[in-house]
Amino acid sequence: MAYSEQISSRGNMWGALRAAFDMGLRTVFPYDRSSGIGLVGNAKMTYDFAVDGGAIGTIIPLGSPKLPAGAIIIGGVIDVTTLLTSGGAATVGLGLGSGAQVASLFAPITVAGAPWSTAGLKAVIPIWTAATMVKVAAETQLSLTIAAFAVTAGKFDVNLEFVIGNV
Repeated sequence: MAYSEQISSRGNMWGALRAAFDMGLRTVFPYDRSSGIGLVGNAKMTYDFAVDGGAIGTIIPLGSPKLPAGAIIIGGVIDVTTLLTSGGAATVGLGLGSGAQVASLFAPITVAGAPWSTAGLKAVIPIWTAATMVKVAAETQLSLTIAAFAVTAGKFDVNLEFVIGNV
């Protein structure tokens, strides 16, 4: 459905805002690198085993947002809604993209351990300090890396807060 059709089919301001958000983060959050007051953006990724699978390797979940070059991730949370399971001692880590762009947001940890072993909110790295903030070198997506054994179930959201820095 085209952007204009989404707005006209909703018929109100909130529908128009939702349609703009649904069209992508860039529609709502223009990356202005000039001086002045900036905005804090939110990048949300959902991993769902039923949709994304659980094979060993790097997975970029369906609908994973693209962070722009120069984005500075200042903090975030993982919200585990369905516990991750595995037929063995699988490890799962969170990061950005693949190859040279990979940056760790949560080091690989076995699914039997925290944060994967209990439902609820968990902190990611960075933890709101300059020493742990991550700056994105090139436009990239959020990803997860599964190692040792495949994941057989699970679902979680990742919400990252970021500001735009210089490239």
